[in-house]
Amino acid sequence: MKLQLDPLTIGLKDFVIHEKNAENFIAFDELLIKINVVQSIQDAALIIDELSLQKPVVHLARQADGNFNFQDLLKNQNDAETNHQGKFSVNVVKLSLSDGKLVWNDGKNTPAWSETLESLQLGLENFSTRNNKPANAQLDFKLQSGGHISWTGTIGLNPLASQGHLKLEHLNLSKFIKTFAPNSGLANISADNALDADYQIRYVNGKPSLSIPKASVDLHDIEYTQSGQTIKLANFKHETALGFDSADQNWQLDAKTAKIQIDDLRLQDKLQGKLNKLAIEAPYRISYDNKHLDIAIHEGSLEGKELRVSDQEKNLAFFPALALHGVQVNLDKHILKASSASLDNANLNVWLNADGTSNYQSLMPVAGAPMPVPASPSVENWQINIENIALNQCAINFEDRSLPKPTTLVLKPVNLKLNAFSNQPATRWPFELTAGVNGNGLIALKGSTSLTPFAAKANVEVKNIELEKFQPYYDKFIRLDLIDGMLNIDGELSLQQQPAEPLDVQFSGNSRVNDLLIRDQRVHKDFLKWEDLTLKNLAVDVLNQRYTAAELIINKPYARVTIRKDKTVNFSNLLITGNNQAKTDNPRKKTAAKQPYFKLGKIKIIDGSSDFTDLSLILPFSAYIKSLDGGASGVSSDKNSQIQVDLKGNAYDLAPVDIIGKITPYLGEYQTKINFNGLPMPLVSSYMVQFAGYKVEKGKMTLNLDYQIADKKLTASNHFLIDQFELGERVQHPDAVSLPIKLAVALLKDSNGKIKIDVPISGNLDNPKFNIGAIIADALLNSLSKIISSPFTVLASLIGHEDASLNTVHFKAGSATLASSQQVKLHEIAAALQNRPKLMLEIRGATLETLDWPAISDDALYDQLKIRRAAEINQHTSRKIRAEYVELSNEEYQRLLADMFIEKFPLLAEKSFLGVPQLKNPKTGQQFYEVAKQKLQDIIKPEQERLKELANNRAQTIAKYFVQQGKIAQERVYILDSVVNADKNSKEIVSLLSLKVN
Repeated sequence: MKLQLDPLTIGLKDFVIHEKNAENFIAFDELLIKINVVQSIQDAALIIDELSLQKPVVHLARQADGNFNFQDLLKNQNDAETNHQGKFSVNVVKLSLSDGKLVWNDGKNTPAWSETLESLQLGLENFSTRNNKPANAQLDFKLQSGGHISWTGTIGLNPLASQGHLKLEHLNLSKFIKTFAPNSGLANISADNALDADYQIRYVNGKPSLSIPKASVDLHDIEYTQSGQTIKLANFKHETALGFDSADQNWQLDAKTAKIQIDDLRLQDKLQGKLNKLAIEAPYRISYDNKHLDIAIHEGSLEGKELRVSDQEKNLAFFPALALHGVQVNLDKHILKASSASLDNANLNVWLNADGTSNYQSLMPVAGAPMPVPASPSVENWQINIENIALNQCAINFEDRSLPKPTTLVLKPVNLKLNAFSNQPATRWPFELTAGVNGNGLIALKGSTSLTPFAAKANVEVKNIELEKFQPYYDKFIRLDLIDGMLNIDGELSLQQQPAEPLDVQFSGNSRVNDLLIRDQRVHKDFLKWEDLTLKNLAVDVLNQRYTAAELIINKPYARVTIRKDKTVNFSNLLITGNNQAKTDNPRKKTAAKQPYFKLGKIKIIDGSSDFTDLSLILPFSAYIKSLDGGASGVSSDKNSQIQVDLKGNAYDLAPVDIIGKITPYLGEYQTKINFNGLPMPLVSSYMVQFAGYKVEKGKMTLNLDYQIADKKLTASNHFLIDQFELGERVQHPDAVSLPIKLAVALLKDSNGKIKIDVPISGNLDNPKFNIGAIIADALLNSLSKIISSPFTVLASLIGHEDASLNTVHFKAGSATLASSQQVKLHEIAAALQNRPKLMLEIRGATLETLDWPAISDDALYDQLKIRRAAEINQHTSRKIRAEYVELSNEEYQRLLADMFIEKFPLLAEKSFLGVPQLKNPKTGQQFYEVAKQKLQDIIKPEQERLKELANNRAQTIAKYFVQQGKIAQERVYILDSVVNADKNSKEIVSLLSLKVN
């Protein structure tokens, strides 16, 4: 006998359950349940052939205290039956739910939020709580906030397992994050998204096992915005207009008298700062337009509290298309694979605030908020493989607001191709990265890299990076404006880092800076520039502190060198030093650190130029050097390195300049030769004024400098060759030397109008007062002093005379006749004077009483005898005769001499009986007339007029020789006042010559 019963059908329509507040809790249009009674009895289980629910609506709510809206509808647990015997199975052959709706209100979160699931469709077949056979199911619904979720698959309860296909489209990501990750800092992210995945999941021993054999994620129009900031003003009081500009971060106050009290004004993001106790006592008007807060105050009084001004929201990131395709996930084996990951046309806005924090720090969890505990293993324990990763046409906009003058950096477009990515140790994967920089520049990397250990090797290409864009960073360190300049780099970059070791950075290649222009901020003039600077075969090893390059080529470099009025150079005081000095490093660390090594094989300068200006002179001086070519070699940190310098240039477009030298910097040894050829001297007239007090009217100078430094001692020679030199007008200068410079010029200038001067110098560099400029000036002054003080010594050297005493003319005692040797000397002097027409000759005749008077006293005695004879003649004639016209015969001379001698010396002489003069006590060999003459000469006092006359005669003899024999123009020869006994200790009788310049 077989029992046949129709299914038990239960139907319910328009069902509603209300909450206490009379709102609907559960409602549906129709519920239909068909129970297979016979099968239920046979299987001892509830067998439901069909369960359908039409348009169900469920309202779930969580209050601020955490309680749910349905808790009051449940029976107290203490009143419920707690003793359940056995287990009762339920089998549902077919379950369907159509047009369902679930409303969720959450008042516990801040701010409160709600979500509604609409058009909810649920289907379930052959579901059982007892057997192991999974049930087929499908679920489909929409979210009122946006999004569509559909799922088809199987689900089983014993064991708990499911597999199927999940599809998600257009989910409101922002609301999703606010709901499930409210403290993540990502609540402002929005995106149009799609998820399409096959999965398998089951629970074994309470642990989930997840496998995703195939999945794809597509996100569109991802946008992250940062909430606007609020400005709060409280207790403000003032009497006039007040303005605040957030961009400049300055308060602007226009008031003759003002009393300001500020209380708790905080400015965030671009509006940076903090003010306390602001009080305003007046009617006011306040407006805010994005960046500018304007407060206008008029006559009157005002007391207000908590004025709030909100900044606008800011877009931090926008990703039009983010896709992850071919995804495979195995939770058990910790494997994640994907065929491709791509991000297209992304736009990222990054900035540093005034305090140095990044705007993306707001993405971090709020301080104090609980951090979610990850349920899955860390990324390091996963095996991640992605075949292709790509960034296409992305952009990064960076703004540094921590600087006094905010600067921006735009990387666009950014493209990345990365193949065979794997996070497994020692796995390398190729990549290509390109990024445009500020519109004109480009950075390109192509190579391979790995994560563990981190290593990368890539070809690097940097093109047209505009250096002036980084000026705000330079302003922190130096007083120079970088107006123009393009950086270019090409080479190979290597990065490697072992655990607990510093990053090893190596680079080899070339670097170039084009069209550099640097301007001095203080005078607004070009300071340094070049057309092209290239470093060839550059090798950088940061870890080992090695920096080498084969060649440095500078094309058309230019530098401005200025000596200011205070003697400082424009290179000084360029660096900006802060008040806070860096702390001294640990001495042990300094000892252990590697000393940097650098080497530059060759420096080549092409068509260089320089402006040199000296404003410290009474007449400012400027010189322009151009066409500078050459360079240097051997630049190195090696202690035995020697730098070879060889430069050739042109000053004023007229004077060639050569610089040749050898420098051993670590030994402090230098050997440098600098040659200027044909330098127009009027162009350096300022230095002549500084030194001698004269301008330069005419002349060219060839200057040969040879400087050597060894053992900290300077030995140098300065050779001057000046052609056609003419001094100009006199200029008063307090530092000018008080020397007859014109004489030196006239003396040194030869017949061809050329002047040669050698000025050797030396000095000790250890001397704290060492000054090369002062040493050269002193050496030149000493040389000129010697020339002026001993002009005939210089003249002797110029004409090759062995005797340096050309300024003296020797005479025999009592004579004014030139000896033959003295005539030769005067002839040579005359020849030198003929080649130096500016020189004037001065002659000073001289006599020496001790030598000259004995020689001329015989003439004095003779004149006295002539006086005696004139007196005799005049006694017998009326016609008188003067003594100078008397002529004595030998007989008269002897008679008068004898008479005068006997008269003056009666004890020595007398006349004999016959009237013959004789000596009273003659000695052997004595002759009367010899004794008489000697004794009478001895008693005649030296006559200055006679000596003066002899001196004059000598001067006239010299002058006559120069004019008649030496052919020197008479107007160039001057006879000075003669002297008697100029030097009483002298052993020679000399007349003196001197030189002057007209």
